[in-house]
Amino acid sequence: MKKSVKLSIISSRKDDSAKPQMTELLTEGNYYVKDGIHYLTYDESKMTGMDGTTTTLKTDGRNVTLIRFGTTNSQFVFQKGRQHFGHYQTPYGNFSTCITPRDIDIMLDDTSGHIRLGYLIDFAGQSSENTFEIKYEIQA
Repeated sequence: MKKSVKLSIISSRKDDSAKPQMTELLTEGNYYVKDGIHYLTYDESKMTGMDGTTTTLKTDGRNVTLIRFGTTNSQFVFQKGRQHFGHYQTPYGNFSTCITPRDIDIMLDDTSGHIRLGYLIDFAGQSSENTFEIKYEIQA
């Protein structure tokens, strides 16, 4: 059964050219468990530059898949010790990606939880060090 959740999403990006860029988004979404897999879904906003995109995080408690569809389409897999290659489709073009997870921290239950990811991404010929943290709280 889907449950409404309050979400806090903080992401940061650091490359060689500038100081770290940080984005914070407070929004609402959904949380549910299906066949032992946990799902968090939410709609992106203009603030993230992906308005018209839905983001889904899917986890078995060890690995995380981040799926985006809409104006931006991508699928990133975070599995400790393994690189994953993929594509990132945006209104500005399609790009190849390589994700190298550094840290994966997952804590989930029926009332609240978090997923924290630290990773390197090679995207359109540039590399950056990134973090992504999503916290959720079930709404009463």
